[in-house]
Amino acid sequence: MSVTPRNAALADAARSLRAPLLVVLAYLLLRALLAALAGHNGIFTPDGHVSPALIVLTMSVLVLRLVALFVVPALIVYRLIARAIEHFRA
Repeated sequence: MSVTPRNAALADAARSLRAPLLVVLAYLLLRALLAALAGHNGIFTPDGHVSPALIVLTMSVLVLRLVALFVVPALIVYRLIARAIEHFRA
């Protein structure tokens, strides 16, 4: 199969979206893991026991959630605008 300009552009677009999609995927996987581990007890149990591993996981999910909600959309919009400007200059 020969590489056409359209295929090259699609491959380039897919490469530019790989990192944001991996961040969202990591967030979704860790969020599911946190939900499974915390269960109905939540992060803090009624008896006052706090698991350090669960706190680290919770903080990781929180950071990834903030990145997925704010940084990823901004990055995608930036890359789309940069690609549009590059396209119209050529």
